[in-house]
Amino acid sequence: MQVSAGGSSPSEVYSHNIKELPADEKIKVTHIANGHVERFVRRIGHLPGMEAIRLLLDVQVACRLWWHSRDSRSIGLLEADRAALIACALRSLIRTPGRIVLFGFYLIPARARTSIVRRAVRSANVCVVWSREQARRYACALELPQSHFVVVPYKANHSKYVGEQTFDFGNYIFSGGNSERDYGTLFEAVRGLTIPFVVSTTTRESTRGLSIPENVVLVGAEEPHFRRLMAAARIVVVPLTTGRLRGAGEASFLNAMWHGRPVICGDDVSAPEYIDNWSDGVVVPPGDPVTLRKAITTLWQDRRTAEALGRAGCIKVKSLYTHEAFWKRMIEVACWNNTPSPM
Repeated sequence: MQVSAGGSSPSEVYSHNIKELPADEKIKVTHIANGHVERFVRRIGHLPGMEAIRLLLDVQVACRLWWHSRDSRSIGLLEADRAALIACALRSLIRTPGRIVLFGFYLIPARARTSIVRRAVRSANVCVVWSREQARRYACALELPQSHFVVVPYKANHSKYVGEQTFDFGNYIFSGGNSERDYGTLFEAVRGLTIPFVVSTTTRESTRGLSIPENVVLVGAEEPHFRRLMAAARIVVVPLTTGRLRGAGEASFLNAMWHGRPVICGDDVSAPEYIDNWSDGVVVPPGDPVTLRKAITTLWQDRRTAEALGRAGCIKVKSLYTHEAFWKRMIEVACWNNTPSPM
């Protein structure tokens, strides 16, 4: 997308812990050229089982992205999929004056391709991540300076649906999502409880080989049904895997907080930076079924505390982590004059 290359440096919130963000809005979008924004959108349906064709299509998109980056006024906000990384790799070989901001960097580099991924990421002006811990882990894994990664707080995606009808609170606990979920730990934690659970995942791999407890109903809900199940739950649990480089589940626990649901998250990457433990949510160590079970039973039995956590989380998300605020921050980073040059 094309935006002007002007602008002052972004607010220093980007170098602070997410917990330290002020409640008032400090970041404004002021340097979009004549309000003109062009989105480079790929709408290509990949054929199943045709890896070679998918790769060729990604190369085509990458070449177009690289071509646009020849314009010094061009700023590409690129989600770091394969096409974007190929474009960055091309840029590392043939430098261009345009600015590239990578975000949504979810790829975990295998040992055999670490050098290629590192080269691609280095060619971008900056890589946006959702937490300071994620920045630290990426910097170590890719042997890049931590200053190459900028922390922008993530968002509650469900904040886009203001005014949507919701249902009365259900007498169940909800858990859902596909990426980096540890349902094995969740099932171990809740087995034998009388508390009803609804777990939604649309990939079989998430629960393959796991024994589903009798108090768990497993569904594959898609939007808008997923968010309706979440919004109607009494508590939301987000169990994440251990040993990750990247953050995960940010949208899920922020969505739950947006709906005013008390959230329990098993995480040691991003969640501790967004959630003040036992103040506006609960964070437990990932892969720890004993601690997770204790948190679940405590909030289920102490409804007053659960509702207080839900209210506090809702206030925080509506003040800081909305969809609109997120994109304002992303554009501000893109327009920042002092964004580091490619290495």
